Amino acid sequence: MADTPVEAPVEFDHIEKALAAAQRTFPVLGKNAANDHFGSTYTDWTHVVEVVFPILHAHGITVRQSPVGLVVGQEHLSALKTSLIHAESGTRIEESMFLVGCDNPQKQGSAITYAKRYALLAMLGIATKDEDDDGNAASTPAKAKKAAPPKDASAPKSDKPDGLTEAQFNTLMKVEQERDFPEGFGQFVYDVIQTEAAIGDWTKAQASAVIGAAMKRKKLSS
Repeated sequence: MADTPVEAPVEFDHIEKALAAAQRTFPVLGKNAANDHFGSTYTDWTHVVEVVFPILHAHGITVRQSPVGLVVGQEHLSALKTSLIHAESGTRIEESMFLVGCDNPQKQGSAITYAKRYALLAMLGIATKDEDDDGNAASTPAKAKKAAPPKDASAPKSDKPDGLTEAQFNTLMKVEQERDFPEGFGQFVYDVIQTEAAIGDWTKAQASAVIGAAMKRKKLSS
């Protein structure tokens, strides 16, 4: 990766002024990581840190991100709090992003990783090439968030006695469209069954585990 030129430190008296100056130098981030399971690419956290943080620091801006608990009505919810802090003046911008599906430490870790990246890029106004699917979904109505199955998707034809059934395959296609997977369906699948194998190569037990976990996710609005 080519080094990103960073301007010499400039003094500002407020976070908004410092951020405005930093935004003039932010590049469009390329996608440097791949999800082999779904044939998609994305911008990973390491790339964000390497490219974005030096520019923020040159403008006197530090980033702080940490999990927090929020009370909404009668519910206690997990969220990730992101703060952009102007080191000189102490002024800051803060936002929180809810973490969904965090019923065990592994899932919570995955949700935090995704939230760190998307929350920070959103607050900074940084674009990625051909925007990530999750980013597109977040900027459109919930109905548009549903990912259509691949056009060549068809029921698996497996000779394996323990291979997933046609009914399971069809159910997987349906739940992927109808349920909410803020971390991305590929990451959700990996968290449940720890495999990147194509759906047609799954066993009945693997398909059943994914379907069972997916049915617990919130339905998308029609």
